[in-house]
Amino acid sequence: MAQVRISQPSNVHQDVALSNLSIAYAQDLARLVATQVFPEVTVDKQSDKFYIWARDFWHRSVMGRKTAGANAPRHGLGINTGVFTCEGFWLEYLLDKDVIANEDAAVDSERAAAEWLAYQAMLNREVKFSADFFVTGVWGTSTALTGVNKWDDFDGSNPILNARTAIQTIEKNTGASPNTLVVSAEVWDNGLVDHPLIIDRYKHSQKGIMTPELVAAVLGIERILVARAIRNTAVELAEATESYTGAYIFAKNALLLNVVAGVSLLQPAAGKSFIWKPNGLGLGIERYEDERADAEVLRIRDYFDQKITSAQYGYMYTGAVS
Repeated sequence: MAQVRISQPSNVHQDVALSNLSIAYAQDLARLVATQVFPEVTVDKQSDKFYIWARDFWHRSVMGRKTAGANAPRHGLGINTGVFTCEGFWLEYLLDKDVIANEDAAVDSERAAAEWLAYQAMLNREVKFSADFFVTGVWGTSTALTGVNKWDDFDGSNPILNARTAIQTIEKNTGASPNTLVVSAEVWDNGLVDHPLIIDRYKHSQKGIMTPELVAAVLGIERILVARAIRNTAVELAEATESYTGAYIFAKNALLLNVVAGVSLLQPAAGKSFIWKPNGLGLGIERYEDERADAEVLRIRDYFDQKITSAQYGYMYTGAVS
């Protein structure tokens, strides 16, 4: 039998994969904001209607002076209907039985596949929300910030005044105040967090490190959501060939709006996510066997309609930073 000296580490240990560690690039779901902006409403049918009371009847003052022998004035309320259709999205992951039987414990393909499918569903909602609602022309008011008015121009811009303008506009249009500001990571990092007009409000009482809670208080709203989610925008190449271009999902915009959680009648809400759960599955993952491929298949389905329920409850600033 051949002898080996034990003075070298390689002579006494053969490298194997750790059974309690693997590395993944999944981002924290807290970076995704779509479901926080448009709260979920579970619906029984894939498509249906909901009622919208006409705002002009609510805010017109029509009380009459009471005089003896005269009838009181009579008025009614106008009502409209909105329509939602929960579009279906799905995705599958194939688990080859031979591969599963031969894999190391730390690989755990089934767990990784299930988490990836769920993550893909949430990422899809985020991408669609940004494309559909974090753009100009869909809210009651959209204003482009240009030149010195961009919030990364610390000498010329005034985000406090801009927020006040948006709040007053929404209040005049709806009778309710916006409670949420949604900004992209770049608007927060390059504009708001270091803006001298905001820092100046705390210079005698606070360390100069701004948090969303502190900035929200200065702007006169309840909370700020910073959309930090990213996506790979590169075209997929052949297997084992990496192609990656990371980019933020949300553009350099800022949206003030009224977010109301839960479901009730007469809600002053800017938008909702209508969620249909056929057979009660929701985002549940199904499993079925593909005998021809000798594999198990995991499948996820997601039926939703992210929808503006009242555009007047929102005010968009586009191009908030350079």
